[in-house]
Amino acid sequence: MQFDRQRDIKITTLFWIALFGLFLTTVYSGIIVNQGLRTMRKIDFIYYRNKKEAEREMKP
Repeated sequence: MQFDRQRDIKITTLFWIALFGLFLTTVYSGIIVNQGLRTMRKIDFIYYRNKKEAEREMKP
């Protein structure tokens, strides 16, 4: 009887640890995606700014 209770507690604890890990992974993935999108916007901004400057320099 005591063995079953300890086993149940371990399984329950493991379940919550796994659930918390899944939650943290989801949050971390969201942060990484957000950072990636911000970086892409910055790269696009720099690219188009340089492209406009190059076009202005080429025009007489």
